[in-house]
Amino acid sequence: MKEYIIQRDNFIQKDVDELVQCGIPENFARVLSSRGITSSSLSELQGDGKYHDAFAMQGMSQAVQTVKKTAQEGKRILVYGDYDADGLSASSLLSLFFTRNGIDNDVVIPDRQDGYGMHTHLVSEMLSTGKYGLLITVDCGISDSDTVEELKQLFPDVDIVVTDHHEVPETIPQCVCVNPKLGNYPFRYLSGSGVAYKLVQAIAGNDIALQYADLAMIGTIADIMPLRDENRTIVRHGLSNFNHKGLKLLAAQSRCEKTITATDIAMRIAPRINAAGRVGSPLTALRVLLSAERADEDAVERLSELNEQRKQLLDDIVEQADALCDNRKIRQEKLVFLYGKGWQHGLLGIVANRFREKYNLPAVIMTEDNGNYVGSARGTDGVDLHALFVQAESLLVRFGGHKASVGFTVSAENLNALRQRLSQCLCAMPEEVFDRKLYYDLDADGSFTYADVLRLSDMLQPMLPSDGIVLRVQDHVKYANSFGKDGSHISFTVSDGLEMKGFFKFSQYLDALKTGAETVTLCTLERSSYDGNIVGIVSAIDLMPSLHFEKLFDTVYAKNISVQPFDIHESAFEKVQEALKSNNVAVVFDTYNQYLKFGKEVCNELPAPKFFLPDQSDRCVLIAPINNDFSRYDNVVVFTDSKSVRNYGSALYVFVDRPQRPVLNRKICMAVYKALLGKGKYDSIQGLYNKFLLEKITYAQYLCALKVFEQLHLISTDYMYQLEIKGNKVNLEDSAVYRYLYEDC
Repeated sequence: MKEYIIQRDNFIQKDVDELVQCGIPENFARVLSSRGITSSSLSELQGDGKYHDAFAMQGMSQAVQTVKKTAQEGKRILVYGDYDADGLSASSLLSLFFTRNGIDNDVVIPDRQDGYGMHTHLVSEMLSTGKYGLLITVDCGISDSDTVEELKQLFPDVDIVVTDHHEVPETIPQCVCVNPKLGNYPFRYLSGSGVAYKLVQAIAGNDIALQYADLAMIGTIADIMPLRDENRTIVRHGLSNFNHKGLKLLAAQSRCEKTITATDIAMRIAPRINAAGRVGSPLTALRVLLSAERADEDAVERLSELNEQRKQLLDDIVEQADALCDNRKIRQEKLVFLYGKGWQHGLLGIVANRFREKYNLPAVIMTEDNGNYVGSARGTDGVDLHALFVQAESLLVRFGGHKASVGFTVSAENLNALRQRLSQCLCAMPEEVFDRKLYYDLDADGSFTYADVLRLSDMLQPMLPSDGIVLRVQDHVKYANSFGKDGSHISFTVSDGLEMKGFFKFSQYLDALKTGAETVTLCTLERSSYDGNIVGIVSAIDLMPSLHFEKLFDTVYAKNISVQPFDIHESAFEKVQEALKSNNVAVVFDTYNQYLKFGKEVCNELPAPKFFLPDQSDRCVLIAPINNDFSRYDNVVVFTDSKSVRNYGSALYVFVDRPQRPVLNRKICMAVYKALLGKGKYDSIQGLYNKFLLEKITYAQYLCALKVFEQLHLISTDYMYQLEIKGNKVNLEDSAVYRYLYEDC
């Protein structure tokens, strides 16, 4: 697996040329084309958008006739939906429409414990009353031909209409089926709520359907449907007709701004709706979504509580699942395959997505359920997950989903067979399928301003957070700081004045950025709600070679100098050469100069080096790692001098001279010891240096002196905060670290 930063090229040149003729700069025209915008649809970006004829969808005419027939007969309609935000919003949409038009109806939502899809036992008691003339599904049913057949046998007087948007299996239910993937409908990527919205359009016309656009918008965004064509129109109409009282109160509770955006729906509102089905009862969310005229305050408050509960449960499951990971096995099998007991059904998909992102491999997460295992899977860009599970269908109790996500049930006895089948199929795919690709749209090369990009973003609204225009900015850092709780976020400003903000995972880059490093940063732009300035929201950082790193190399070197002895077996050159040719290898150097002097030639078939932090590539050259966990690699080759190594497990060592290293003498050690004597109760290791020694000696020298004192048992430390002075009289020359680094300055 390799990692690439690639400029997006999924534009159509003919469309680009036509957009340029409309006065759009060519680089911006490529961005528009990559998002499905043509010269003919350009005007629709500023207009209301258009809908396709609802009756062009296969089965729609029969569905409309069946609904009208049921209403004329005075029978009730039973709406059967899914338990996620798309299914819940689709169910509410149809139920509200039927109620407002005098058609009695009820809604059935399965619990997560029941699993995805139709279940006979959930509807049989209600249908047996004889009150219902129609069972209509939303966001499910297309994969449930056996259940539909069973219900037809049990209740021959009840009509069944399936409305769904999932992938169509070889065998579909023998009833009226409405799905944009059936037949030749012009747009295949509607959500389940989008299909329900089209049904209302077909029955009552577009003006009436607009009353339900906000609900259709919820499902469209929550199911991460592409915001193109009809989906863009649905979301635009949903935002402009956001009148649902329950949703408005939920937005206020979620701290959304007064003007609701697609990002608000994706990041704040949809997760709360989904939380009900994930960790509580989906009926709580249904109550909110059915309260269109008067908000159900208790239900809205309960959704917020469930969302907080979801976050904690998610963290617990991720921690447990992470402990089960065998990095090498995952890489060999091209699959993350994890299962446990008592894991919340509704969180399996989110957990799978976390591990998909971590390994850039398909992830399958399961929990035990009455002798079976219920699971959720998430796929990568290059893998059609639904097609993959089709190849394992004979091993499954049931499954359904999309190219990118699948829900399924497997018996316990078929668990290992499923793992082997999926892995076998994945390993047969070309290696490049699993490459991690980081896409960007525009190079910040001075041909446009950041304000120009924001105007282009405004033109493309509504957009999901993942659809933002990504810039590649290569520049030097002027200032860098941390912010947030425990300094978990970073803010830095590059030389052209753009301020960048990186959240959570980027805090580990702070020390390098503070040196004034040159970076390649991928970011999207937004205006700060605080001061209105344009800021870049970081999605990826790559560090370029820099002379500014020399002091940081020394610091990392100082942290790695060995204190406790361990066995080191220097490997023969032939073994090193063999390891360098393997498909899974990390090569480590202390400094960039060391790489240039000793390693560049032998690493000429490996990717360009990374500094301090590895990427996700299976073949990696790493300069001065700040984290020495290389368990995911089959082979690790370390170019180092004999004093600076830390135990890398089964690494192959090549001992070379370090071009430079920190130096120590008695004067430096005495200065450090004096600072230790003045240490306050709450001084950290870094804080102690800043308080007494900043600019007197280097931080690397300070750390080396601490290593000497530790080796002589003069102090004990856990390295960051706790440090204890034992007060023994020592001879500095008794320390191997001191002897190695000693130089009379």
